[in-house]
Amino acid sequence: MAGSQGATHIFYNCRGATKNGKYIYILSPYDNVEQIVLAGGIVSMAFPLDSGRFYVNRFDTHGAKAAIDSVQRSVIKRKGKSTRGESL
Repeated sequence: MAGSQGATHIFYNCRGATKNGKYIYILSPYDNVEQIVLAGGIVSMAFPLDSGRFYVNRFDTHGAKAAIDSVQRSVIKRKGKSTRGESL
């Protein structure tokens, strides 16, 4: 994973396909992902393919902080406490 402030390694865990054929990925460690995303700009992630090549996705992180904050507030509301720094 690479962004405007540098690059880091992360792990992708594919959780399978949804009903509409899209795949769900869990990215970890979360702190590395959060650091790159919250730095802003364009984020690139490379997915290895069976052919030995890579598929690269690029994302504009505009609005990411608001989205992350919203998800974290939702989790806190459901659990009744902060989960920052914990594995969920």
